[in-house]
Amino acid sequence: MFETPERKVRTANLDLFTIAECAAILNVSRKLVSAWIHHGELPAIKLGSGQRLVRVRKTDLEAFIERNRIAIADAHDPADASY
Repeated sequence: MFETPERKVRTANLDLFTIAECAAILNVSRKLVSAWIHHGELPAIKLGSGQRLVRVRKTDLEAFIERNRIAIADAHDPADASY
């Protein structure tokens, strides 16, 4: 956190990732991350003149991961005939 004379600014809510950083975190291609953004599955922010800089907030990436998490404990083993 940094301070200005007028106010305190919290930077934790401003953590932004590039498409390449998101791809590296998720171990997928930049093209796939771009597709998720284009289809509205992963929220993003466009910045700069012409709005060519695309960034993803850390909180949005974390929410995306939670929405797409597979519950391994709830998955049934196909070889298990007890169900």
